[in-house]
Amino acid sequence: MKKFSLSLLAGAFILTMAGCAQDNQALRDQQYAQMGDQMIYNIGVVDAEQNRLKAEADAKAAQDAKEAKIRAEARARAERARQQANAKVAAEKRARQQKLEVYADRERELEIRLRELDVEAREAQVKNIVSHETERATRAKEKVQLELDALRAQIQKEKAAAE
Repeated sequence: MKKFSLSLLAGAFILTMAGCAQDNQALRDQQYAQMGDQMIYNIGVVDAEQNRLKAEADAKAAQDAKEAKIRAEARARAERARQQANAKVAAEKRARQQKLEVYADRERELEIRLRELDVEAREAQVKNIVSHETERATRAKEKVQLELDALRAQIQKEKAAAE
């Protein structure tokens, strides 16, 4: 009996091992299937997260591009306003400069006229002096002529009285 029990025990062991082997294989297949499903689910979750992150990045990039465009337009408007202000200041400066040039031209004209009047005044003064001198000389000449005439008259009287 010992042999029978031993053979029975060996048979049970082999059956158990065979059953375990089958059960382990089925269990492994079932676990692999579950793991495969879990991996597919996880891949789906990762893909969804990547798509969400990509969509957020695209939305952020679009928002950044929109903000950059708005900033560029604002800079362009500011630049145009600055250029217009500079042009206005330059035009005002040119107008002031032209006005100053007109004043300078008028000042030169007046200075020339003043010099002309000074020359005319000096000429008149010279003429006045000359006319005074001429008048004085004429008076002196007349006085001398009268003296000469009086002297000649006296000489003629003396000659007439001496004759």
